[in-house]
Amino acid sequence: MFEKLAGDSFLFSYGDENWKMKRKACAHAFYKERLTLMVDTLKHKIQDAFERWNKDIDASADKSTVININYEF
Repeated sequence: MFEKLAGDSFLFSYGDENWKMKRKACAHAFYKERLTLMVDTLKHKIQDAFERWNKDIDASADKSTVININYEF
């Protein structure tokens, strides 16, 4: 059932040589220092989006706005 969703992802595959190769290739992205930087960047992006949305809400006549979450992500 999940094969089409997960594809050939190393997350759900057996710990064979193919898995080890994929895991090693992406391991550098999960070091604590990189994760800290990613979280800080994400926090700033979210704050920017909230400010933008609040400006849209304040500028509207009925104090509302439509947010396209797909676009935002």
